[in-house]
Amino acid sequence: MGGYLVKKWADCLGRNGETMLDRIKDLPEKVAFTIGLSLILLVPLVLFLMSLLFPLGYWTEMIISLVAILLSTFFVLSAADKRHSRIGKKK
Repeated sequence: MGGYLVKKWADCLGRNGETMLDRIKDLPEKVAFTIGLSLILLVPLVLFLMSLLFPLGYWTEMIISLVAILLSTFFVLSAADKRHSRIGKKK
């Protein structure tokens, strides 16, 4: 099982120069929105629970939150762009 996951992870990382934003744009609209919304809602909860188990520095929490908010913004904007372009084609 572990070898399979490592192989799939390596396949995801080395896709002919495809960037992370291209991979996000390839996701379906509902999946991208769900991932973005769950990141926005769950990262603060996970950080709070982690800070109860072991102390995290203020700047560590800020950096993790910043990265999560940035990624979730990409997911939500990608979903909004797909929905906007899909609705525009129907008119």
